[in-house]
Amino acid sequence: MIQTMKSEDIKNLNIAIVGAGYGGAAAAKA
Repeated sequence: MIQTMKSEDIKNLNIAIVGAGYGGAAAAKA
């Protein structure tokens, strides 16, 4: 497991996860 993460890394990770979620929802709707 990752012990230390920079807040920027966490922010980017959250953006990626949220972006993937929205992308999946949009693809499912289309």
